[in-house]
Amino acid sequence: MNTESVDFSPEELERFGANYPFRVRAPTRRDRAPARAGGSPTVTDVSRTAFPAASFLGELAADDLGALRAAARAHRYRSGELLLREGDAPRAVFAILAGTVKLTKTATSGREAVLELRGAGEVVGELGAIDGQSRSASAVALGEVEALVLSAEVFNQLLRERVGLAHQLLITEVARIREASGRQLELGTADVTGRVCRRLAELAASHGVAVADGVLVRGAISQQDLADWSGISRDGVVRALGELRRLGWLDTGRQRLLIRDLDAIERRAAR
Repeated sequence: MNTESVDFSPEELERFGANYPFRVRAPTRRDRAPARAGGSPTVTDVSRTAFPAASFLGELAADDLGALRAAARAHRYRSGELLLREGDAPRAVFAILAGTVKLTKTATSGREAVLELRGAGEVVGELGAIDGQSRSASAVALGEVEALVLSAEVFNQLLRERVGLAHQLLITEVARIREASGRQLELGTADVTGRVCRRLAELAASHGVAVADGVLVRGAISQQDLADWSGISRDGVVRALGELRRLGWLDTGRQRLLIRDLDAIERRAAR
């Protein structure tokens, strides 16, 4: 594949950093799931073992991951920086190497709703690249984010040429549909604490690091982000976190969560 055919507008070149020479930092332990130790992704050597096993990049075959890396450009995003904006044309796809991206949608009232968080190993912006429709949501960096960026045209070319990559993307989308169905059921059946526990269990799986006292989750997610993601008020999150601390299941601090009893959190989430 000729990667020189990637064609961004001048504004996108500035946003995506296509001409920005830098070396991608390898994800730290906080960017990996507790059950999966792994290598250190760089521009020249992205190892799937560095990502959570169930993630898009983590499940790609080595040759498919290498093809994706070769077709993309690497870029670092500052905290709060937009990767893509709701309503924009779908000109690029992002594969997250490190950090967390918040997907949001703005209601007609102007209120911002958090749809999902995407972490290391996940792909963002792929739906618009496939169907050509405008962006259905915005994506903003929560803390520093590093990603591989490739044009929609090149991404679709990869999907046509590499059956394994296309199949893994299909598996990823099916998993997300199942997850969305579960969220719909959760809204009608789970109480506030149960919803928070489900989000905490998901954070542990995608951003947790196994430590002596439990699972440590570091990151820039705020109580408000957690509330929006759970579909509850911030006060509800504060009360739920307080309850979990009193039970001894959780410790909280500035941009960190220590889940002391993940099994208990998961059981409470399943109620």
